[in-house]
Amino acid sequence: MREMRELARRTWPTGRWHAGGLAWNLHHHPDPDRPVRVWGAHAWGRLPEPGVLEWQVDPDHPLLAEEVLDWAEGDTGLTEVVAWSGEPHQLDALTRRGYRHVPGPFFVRLARGLDHLPTTSVPDGYRCAHVTEDLVPTRVDAHRAAWHPSRLTERTYHVVRADEPYREDLDRVVLAPDGTVAAYCLAWLDDGVGEFEPVGAHPDHRRLGLARAACLDALHKLRDLGAHTAIVHARGDDAYPAPGRLYRSLGFLPTGQRTLTYRRPHR
Repeated sequence: MREMRELARRTWPTGRWHAGGLAWNLHHHPDPDRPVRVWGAHAWGRLPEPGVLEWQVDPDHPLLAEEVLDWAEGDTGLTEVVAWSGEPHQLDALTRRGYRHVPGPFFVRLARGLDHLPTTSVPDGYRCAHVTEDLVPTRVDAHRAAWHPSRLTERTYHVVRADEPYREDLDRVVLAPDGTVAAYCLAWLDDGVGEFEPVGAHPDHRRLGLARAACLDALHKLRDLGAHTAIVHARGDDAYPAPGRLYRSLGFLPTGQRTLTYRRPHR
């Protein structure tokens, strides 16, 4: 994990991964049966689900893209590779092998500065807070309800909380009158840039502006901690527009970067 995190930091902001989003991606539902391989501090590959590769390659070592693909293709079920528009050495390697970009769901990066933030407000009876040990069970319940079906458990959330980039004070929540988590925004801070991953609202408390309030609360906390920029990766396709609308309403704007899915040719 240390080498993967350092690669993310070294290639930011053209690379896909922020150190925080990488930690969430790796830890919130870890599967020891899914292969991961690291090439020192310069590349890694991961098969998060059967047939799908996620990866990163140092642009100063572009030939490692071929090694990562050789390794991943050793899993004969590989069909899709998730690439990033800001990493052309990935795209070149895929094109040389005959992979083709295919339409479908994709994520875009949105960003905003942290000056002139709107104030945070919540309905009567609700309040903003951050996660503490006693709130972990209801925090996990809120996530599982918001993202049903979800594999997140209290055990895996403790793994997330134990990783280096995690800060309890950036795990922002809106508490309902009964003390349960109604909405949340987990922010990760690294080198002046905060990333939201994930954000959600419990279905019992939707349409009250609580996810927006959790995000604003996180933005204020990031600024208090010295951050200058916040980012989020939201679905960019028309099939799931609601998150993008939320973040744009908060002042986030597209950076022009996105994920791209490539399909392996039949052989």
